[in-house]
Amino acid sequence: LAKDKGIILHVVRLLDDGSIDVEHFSSLLSDKTKLVSFAHVFNAIGTINPVKELVEKAHEKGALVLVDGAQAVGHFPIDVAAWDVDFYAFSFHKLYGPTGLGVLYGKKHLLEELPPYQSGGDMVESVSLEKTTFQPPPFRFEAGTPAIAEIIGAGAALRFLSTWDQNELWQEEKKLIQQLIDRLSTLEHITLFGHNKRIGSVMFTVKGMHPLDVGTLLDFKGIAIRTGKHCAEPLLRRFSLAASCRASMGIYTNEEDIDRLYYALAEMR
Repeated sequence: LAKDKGIILHVVRLLDDGSIDVEHFSSLLSDKTKLVSFAHVFNAIGTINPVKELVEKAHEKGALVLVDGAQAVGHFPIDVAAWDVDFYAFSFHKLYGPTGLGVLYGKKHLLEELPPYQSGGDMVESVSLEKTTFQPPPFRFEAGTPAIAEIIGAGAALRFLSTWDQNELWQEEKKLIQQLIDRLSTLEHITLFGHNKRIGSVMFTVKGMHPLDVGTLLDFKGIAIRTGKHCAEPLLRRFSLAASCRASMGIYTNEEDIDRLYYALAEMR
């Protein structure tokens, strides 16, 4: 989009602990800033970014804010009103729902100003050979036959999650992540990345081993992790890495899983 429209794109620096350099973030903002976009939680290292603080700074300069919440939903309560975000997006497979389906939340007055990005059935109000008028949001952005089966599955996933206390889930997951960090920190051949204010995932490398080999050996023990670039190549390059390992957590993770991963990595010496 920057290429097509001649937009100037500024990228915020990361600190050594994997958090956003808020000072640098502030220095990049100006009256010309139109849109600020960042992840609520970084997918590779699980860092939780200070949404409210960043939104306030952006709004002071008149910029709109789009937050990628894919890695945050399903881990702790989301409150778009309290954070005053303009747009918030996430995918349903991060909420234990179907793949290929997502949500874009937007403030009503902003959605009303936006033109449709694709055409199809049900998003038009009226059609003639001379002109076409479009439905109000959200229908304007939902062209064609909807993903009916996936939407029904998404509803089931939301009903399932609503039976859990989100704050309790968050506290339990934070406890498990801290246990994993504490245990892996005792292994000299393991390098951890990111600070302790995180959720969802822990990124690490094993000294002298390629992440793909680590993942394969763990797979033989029935332990599933992710290895590679995690769709975050610039972030890995920031830490001088070509690839890394990532252990992810969800509502199905327990202390036994933490122990199994720890002992398996301890054996890799």
